[in-house]
Amino acid sequence: MMKKIAYLLFSLFILASCQKSSFKITGDVVGIKDGTVYLQVIENNSLSKIDSTEVQNGHFEFSGKVEYPTLMFVGPTGARPKNIRLYVENKDITIEGDIAEAEKIIIQGSASQDLVNTLNDEQKKIEDQLKPMIKAYHAEQDPVKKSEIRKNAIELSDLIIKDQIRFIDEHMDSHVSVYMTTYDLNGQMEFSKMEELSKTFEKNFPNSPVVKVLSERVAKEKKTAIGQKAPNFSVKDIDGNTITLDTFKGKYVLLDFWASWCGPCRREAPNFVRIYNKYKNDNFTIFGISLDKDEVKWKKGIEDMGFTWNHTCDFKVWKTELAQLYNVRSIPTCYLVDPNGMIVAKGIVGDELDKKLATLLR
Repeated sequence: MMKKIAYLLFSLFILASCQKSSFKITGDVVGIKDGTVYLQVIENNSLSKIDSTEVQNGHFEFSGKVEYPTLMFVGPTGARPKNIRLYVENKDITIEGDIAEAEKIIIQGSASQDLVNTLNDEQKKIEDQLKPMIKAYHAEQDPVKKSEIRKNAIELSDLIIKDQIRFIDEHMDSHVSVYMTTYDLNGQMEFSKMEELSKTFEKNFPNSPVVKVLSERVAKEKKTAIGQKAPNFSVKDIDGNTITLDTFKGKYVLLDFWASWCGPCRREAPNFVRIYNKYKNDNFTIFGISLDKDEVKWKKGIEDMGFTWNHTCDFKVWKTELAQLYNVRSIPTCYLVDPNGMIVAKGIVGDELDKKLATLLR
């Protein structure tokens, strides 16, 4: 009997020793300059360094321990660094390839990364169709053809998002799905879906810090979800007058968050001007909320883009009070508020916004 117990304990010891309790990342990547590279994770929506090592002839190594599969980034710091994105588990992980062709870098050893690789291979087929379409959009001068290209590009982009949501639904037991919901698809899926996923992840990964981020985000998003009462505010407009949400009571108002330094905002500007002129006599207006930090550039931006509606700016950029109130994390972002102060749409621009207003106003 004692021999059996001893054998059992020995077997359990061997089994435990086979289960790695730490990770080791070994990289051999062409094109990475000799010097220091960092292992980074996402904290507070930015990259935070957790380790560093030296690169010699493209070779580097990291080691450590994670509680859950964790999204990490390997690379230098500085302006526009080329980072390698990977999912790290307590395994031996290898990275091989050329930094100049990041999409072809091979990462092995992590089951979570294997899942991501499969998804990436599927989505690359769509992305290969999308790239020349985007190039054609910027080159096209004819407004009608440009609009058609844009429509087709949006449809393809929507396919990518739908595919990612399908992946999440099929892998609810994977921490990859938690990261995708929290960061990759932030603002890209319906709020009700994000809330549903958050509740499931809270059960599946009760101690995950990423799930905590997602839960907090859902709580904030709920305050400005479609169907919710739009948060009230009191600000000074460009002429120094006090503006509150009640100022627009009885009208549909588009709260447009933008900035003169924002390239996508400038590209969307002609659509907003066209839509404003089309519906301004139909109980509709726009209120521009700028994330600028320079008053001269803000006012010049308004003039350059032909914005003839009312505006406000407190020159606090991402700490702009209304941006904080409406949980704005990227621009352009807009909220369509109805005459009773209820949010009826968010994040829609161009033809999508035009169709929504046509339904509501005519």
